[in-house]
Amino acid sequence: MQWDWDVVVSALGGLVVGAGVVWLAGHSARRQVAGRLREERHRHRFAEAYVELLTTLEKLGQWAQLVRPVLDFGIEAPPLPGLAEQARVQALLAAYGSPQVVDLYHAHHKTIAEILKLDQLIASVVERGEEVGVGRSDLWERLDTKLRPDEAAARKALALRVAVELNR
Repeated sequence: MQWDWDVVVSALGGLVVGAGVVWLAGHSARRQVAGRLREERHRHRFAEAYVELLTTLEKLGQWAQLVRPVLDFGIEAPPLPGLAEQARVQALLAAYGSPQVVDLYHAHHKTIAEILKLDQLIASVVERGEEVGVGRSDLWERLDTKLRPDEAAARKALALRVAVELNR
């Protein structure tokens, strides 16, 4: 009789140990899958944030390249992205942007701000016919030879950095 109980206890012990091993293996696998899913969600959000940044960046670039042409061919500059869109990009950068991308974005934004100020100055000069200590042609020359190329270079640098980070 003792031998019968030994077999039953051994079988139950083996069953408990086997169930524990299976549970641990399953638990580990579930944790690995959950970790991969979390990482995939993060990469997807990261990519969406950068694509939204690039979209806004291109809108800003189109505006910068088309605003105040020296010769008017009837092509109007597209409107600047709205404040809500720009705020969203800022929030996405704060959440997902690497320090390099944030720095490049700020450099581009600074160039856009300079173009905007110059655009307003040119508008004032044109509307009022005023001279501001600088000739009209000097204003357009600064826009075309300095600020537009600076904007294009800053946009390209930012887009390249984003591409590098998305392809990691």
